[in-house]
Amino acid sequence: MTGPAESDYDFAAVRDLDTINIAVPTPLRKTKDPDMSYVVRLAGGGAYAHPGLLVILESTTYPALRRAIAAMLEASS
Repeated sequence: MTGPAESDYDFAAVRDLDTINIAVPTPLRKTKDPDMSYVVRLAGGGAYAHPGLLVILESTTYPALRRAIAAMLEASS
């Protein structure tokens, strides 16, 4: 990396990257289970994924959700 880290909402920029970090909130619902909608919505924009892209998920999630997100990203790449 030659410059400072950046954040962006433009997923098209990801096509030129080797790694992305996903860090979004996972608030608790009234039922005390985590609301995964932020993570799922972000992964659903997986048109930016490409073979070899390293995705680091820093949000608190269940292992099954991480596998589902990986499958969504793989399917879109």
